[in-house]
Amino acid sequence: MTPAIEPASPLSQDSEFSEPIKSYLDFEVHVAAGQAWLAMPGQADCRAMYPDHARALAAVMEKVASRGGERRVHLAQDVSLVINRHGTDLVLIREDTTVRPDIRHALETSTDATRLARRIRDAADRAERAALLARAA
Repeated sequence: MTPAIEPASPLSQDSEFSEPIKSYLDFEVHVAAGQAWLAMPGQADCRAMYPDHARALAAVMEKVASRGGERRVHLAQDVSLVINRHGTDLVLIREDTTVRPDIRHALETSTDATRLARRIRDAADRAERAALLARAA
């Protein structure tokens, strides 16, 4: 099962993007319970993704970082990430919920967004291997 991926809606005029650029290293990417976990920079709460969901998110990040555009990836029923190319070399990663858009966000360079996508894909691969080993045991 893959997460729903759709073109994202335009940014709200109320959104404020004046925070300093955060590095992809500020994102927390973990593996636990057969899932990849992602936390936005400076946030304690993590979003769990099955390996196929994590790979789909990584693919969207890479596509937007290299070719531009804007996509929304649904992580859960009420949570989604909007990945949007800003200008020539910035990628905005914004977390939205059904009750409130732009809960948190981070700006990345295209290169760092691609590196983050690789970290997410690697976590998905490790989570899948761990789940297979647990079933085999």
